[in-house]
Amino acid sequence: MSEIRIILHSTAIDSIGRTEEMRSMLLDVSKLGIGRAKSAAPKRTGAGAASIHTDAVLADTWEANTSWDQLHYYMRFHEFGTSRMPARPFLRPAFGA
Repeated sequence: MSEIRIILHSTAIDSIGRTEEMRSMLLDVSKLGIGRAKSAAPKRTGAGAASIHTDAVLADTWEANTSWDQLHYYMRFHEFGTSRMPARPFLRPAFGA
């Protein structure tokens, strides 16, 4: 009876996660969640929702960080709530979290 042996080349597999193609694919996929987050975000003027964006960061592999910009910090209060305002999450549900 013959034996099947599988050898994983983890170095090669790990290097795929650091390629520019992987970064581009990650940003393309995150655009779907950004669209859902922007449409579900609270909108008095729409500026906070418009500031939602994704940045790709290279750690061990590419990671996508999605948030609002610093000027629209108050979006955090809607996402997580405060002692006087209940949470009304829009960013985490947009990405299935």
